[in-house]
Amino acid sequence: MSTPPTTQRTRQNILAISLLVLLSLLGGFLLPLLLLWVLTFTNFPAFGNSNFIRSLTTVTQVFFCLTTFAGAVWAYAGRLRTQRGDNPRFWSTHFGPGLLSSLSVGGFVTVSLGLPLAATKLYLHGISGDQAFRTQYLTRLTDSPAFHDMAYTDLAPYYPSAWFWFGGRFANLLGIPGWEAFKPWAIISLAVMCSIFTAIWCIIVRPELGIIVGMVTALVATTYGSTEPYAAIVAMALPLAFVLSWHAIRPYRGAATKGRFAAGGVAAILGISACTYTLFTALGAVTLILMALIVTIHRLWVDRQELRKLAGKKVKSPGKTVISPDPIKLRKLRRHIWQPIIRLIVIGLVSLAIALIHWGYYLISGIGQPRSHSGSALHYLPSDSATVLLPMFKSDAIGLLCLIGLVWLIVTIRSSRIAQALTIGIIAMYLWTLASMGSVLLGITLLGFRVALPLTLTFAIAGICGIFDATHRIISVAVRHVVIDATTSPDNNATPLVLNGQTPRYAGTTDAEPNTPALILPDDRLPLPAAFTSIDPVVRRSYSGPNQPIHVRRTARTIQAVVATITLLIGIGFAQDIPTSLSDEIQMAYTDTDGYGVRADRFPAGIASYYPQVNQALLEGASTRQGHPAHANDIIVLTTEEALLAYYPYWSFQAISPHYANPLGLYDKRNELIEDWALATSPHGLLRKLHASPFPTPNAFVFRRDGDNYSLLLSEDVYPNQPNVHDYTVSFAASIFHSRCFLIKEIGPLVAVTRICQTPQEMSND
Repeated sequence: MSTPPTTQRTRQNILAISLLVLLSLLGGFLLPLLLLWVLTFTNFPAFGNSNFIRSLTTVTQVFFCLTTFAGAVWAYAGRLRTQRGDNPRFWSTHFGPGLLSSLSVGGFVTVSLGLPLAATKLYLHGISGDQAFRTQYLTRLTDSPAFHDMAYTDLAPYYPSAWFWFGGRFANLLGIPGWEAFKPWAIISLAVMCSIFTAIWCIIVRPELGIIVGMVTALVATTYGSTEPYAAIVAMALPLAFVLSWHAIRPYRGAATKGRFAAGGVAAILGISACTYTLFTALGAVTLILMALIVTIHRLWVDRQELRKLAGKKVKSPGKTVISPDPIKLRKLRRHIWQPIIRLIVIGLVSLAIALIHWGYYLISGIGQPRSHSGSALHYLPSDSATVLLPMFKSDAIGLLCLIGLVWLIVTIRSSRIAQALTIGIIAMYLWTLASMGSVLLGITLLGFRVALPLTLTFAIAGICGIFDATHRIISVAVRHVVIDATTSPDNNATPLVLNGQTPRYAGTTDAEPNTPALILPDDRLPLPAAFTSIDPVVRRSYSGPNQPIHVRRTARTIQAVVATITLLIGIGFAQDIPTSLSDEIQMAYTDTDGYGVRADRFPAGIASYYPQVNQALLEGASTRQGHPAHANDIIVLTTEEALLAYYPYWSFQAISPHYANPLGLYDKRNELIEDWALATSPHGLLRKLHASPFPTPNAFVFRRDGDNYSLLLSEDVYPNQPNVHDYTVSFAASIFHSRCFLIKEIGPLVAVTRICQTPQEMSND
């Protein structure tokens, strides 16, 4: 028995979709890896000292913008062939253009970040501020694939670990330290996800629209979110999650899968994001809940009379007709009404199961354990968290795009499913922002400023949809005012356009009488063929297609060319400003000293240049204590040298920052212990205090010399003040380490101390 043509085409399309996503993943990884590998053989000057790298960055950005644009044109031409009756084939309309564009978008992200950072081994923001603890986390999970807290020994990780765990495996694959892998892994992971999201958008909406949406996603995420790459990855997924969530909660009539595949996609996005950046997972969950409530309440209101009728109850109707109950139809109607809530619960359970990959270990290990109540990550209230975010009023290209998106959402909210999905997502993000401002009364915030990236991205994607829609509306107005003359022979492929009460005439001339009525065109919304049915199954008619009259085609193509050219040039202009937008972060990557003690701008290195010697001293001391060669993970060190903990996988007695410290580690209690240790007056007294510690005690110390004292710089949470962290110095008398129980080595301004004795009893009289 032969396979029906429709079934065969469906199988081919599924194969094309699967290959597109797979090759986008593979190519999105290999192309950036190849480009970054090539850059390792270059000897470029520092970015801030020359325009050399800036020039190369711009030319490669333009190249990838043009190839992405070519992919969109290719996809549009394929869709025109489909609309005029050709057999719909994903291979020619989605696969080829989608693959070309997804690789181009990934390449664009790579050169936009990789070239400005080509002459340094550090990533954006160097090793300063929050980048120190991120690098420390990656170094920890490079040292071992086991889930561990970044600082404290024997504790389950609290901060989401997915991006760092895969980064550790990437570092192991290349055989480089975790801190050195941070830059290539950040760039490659951003490029891979931009590539994949471009391919997915290309599948679920019109391919040419999906390609441009993917490019805009890359532009916005690279400009505003690349400093925190794992957060940017999840932010890029949120608009996609909004659209899929709406399709899962309210599938359009006639959808073959009834939104089940979309529900699976949403569950996967939320679950994985919970293991990567949990805050944005909450935004997706709030949006999903809003959607389920809106649809359920609407269905209950619309079908309330039908429910009573099928249940055999009286309804407001003329006459005294007897209504008999219909349990079968009643059950179907109730299932239809409560389907959004049921699907919400299913998505929630599946995403929760995925989230437990990271959070399960922490939740189980924390049962019955005390937690720190100060230094919470929610104790942060910058100025951006105290105002409503309005990206549409920024004075740049993205601000204009967001403004177009706002207008499009308002105009098309009743007709476009994508507009409905994005609008509900935006409402959810604004509700989160307002809740964050109100939560200050409870002593916390919800980090409302973090909503800026996904909010801007969602408005920007709406703006692209608005440009596509507005272009069609402009064309519609233009061709409806074309004057027709019947004296000219029609084009062979032209379709007659009917005037009000007149004989059919054709486009092609403009010398008809001025009183000729305007054109009456048929409905310009067409359903896509079954194989191309997407999240928004109805699209605009293309007036530039070959089945249209020649004058209509010329008008449409001229308008499209103008809009496309302007959009492309604005995109290139915004792209080439990315290095300028990130200039401070790039500059810090060159001015900070890396793990090899080198400063990339070739100026004298900072204090981190002594870290290799400190590391050697600590390893030698630990080997002496253990009686065999030691490794960095054999050492628990007390120090506040942030970069040292980021470059080497020591366990730390105290975390870098109170706001990223594991609550099970009791940051404030550890500070109290350190302050108490500093009060010791003799080696014996210090050892006695160390031995009484309820936490695993440090067997090494790294101080800064301060006269006759050794000092540490500790931090404490002072929320709601801004800055929310107060630094203060704790000094140890150098004399309390003058004992055979401590090995002391001074290295520049640093002092490395190794504790040999474990208990006070091991100390003899000096």
